[in-house]
Amino acid sequence: MATSDLPEFFLCEQCLNNYQNLHFKEDAILRENLIPFATIFWDDEHPSGIPRPMCNEKKCFHSVSLLIAARSAYWEHGEIPPEYTNVWNTAKKIIPTWPGFKRLNPSKEERARIELCFQNANDWFTALSEMSNGKMEFRETDHGITEWSATIDLNSENEKDDPQP
Repeated sequence: MATSDLPEFFLCEQCLNNYQNLHFKEDAILRENLIPFATIFWDDEHPSGIPRPMCNEKKCFHSVSLLIAARSAYWEHGEIPPEYTNVWNTAKKIIPTWPGFKRLNPSKEERARIELCFQNANDWFTALSEMSNGKMEFRETDHGITEWSATIDLNSENEKDDPQP
């Protein structure tokens, strides 16, 4: 097993119970998540139908994020990269019925949606960077989680479009 500086996969008791009760559904709805994941998911993969834990535990959010990142990396490389091995293996032990474990080989159409989602996220960040005149900041907070902020001066745009008398 590869060593990693990523945190261990952890879910609080509430999230653990919720994720352990998930089961694969053939008719699950395929959705896209532009921010923060730039990938696709199915609504049966998360208790609320979206990739966000129902608690407010930062550790749970990070763990779910890392699990999504691990599967996305698998889709891209055909294997779980070493840095995600511990996260992936622990998740498989504690939430073995997670539907995402059954979706490791996306179809051609699903791959096209993944690529489109990734491109849309890139386009969104490019547009945001242009609107903020490059006043964007990115900072890694906790092992693989990056926060970003942008400052957009709305007054300067308004002055150009609607000069004061």
